[in-house]
Amino acid sequence: METVIRPREAESALNRLTGGKPWRKTKESVEWRLLVRTVDGKEVAVRIQINMHRSDVAKAAFRDIARRLLIDPKEVHTVLSEWSHKQLLEHLQRHTEAQLCEPARQRFRR
Repeated sequence: METVIRPREAESALNRLTGGKPWRKTKESVEWRLLVRTVDGKEVAVRIQINMHRSDVAKAAFRDIARRLLIDPKEVHTVLSEWSHKQLLEHLQRHTEAQLCEPARQRFRR
């Protein structure tokens, strides 16, 4: 059985993971911006967003979170519930600028 996560629970987990408050908050969504120093020495902004107008967080939102954080989609619930801000930064800092920017670029490709 799949775990149902409410938007407020996801918001709380992402506040903890990103180390602070959301970067942008509207009536319908919340967005975080996490600055990461990559393995190749560049500073990259990793953005994560969830919609707040649903009763539960959509599966697509979890896949997007996994893609942007470069984690296995099967592990996204574990990451949200167990990882700390420090663990997330250490994970992201092992990647290059190209790897961290790729998920955002894929969104605009057709």
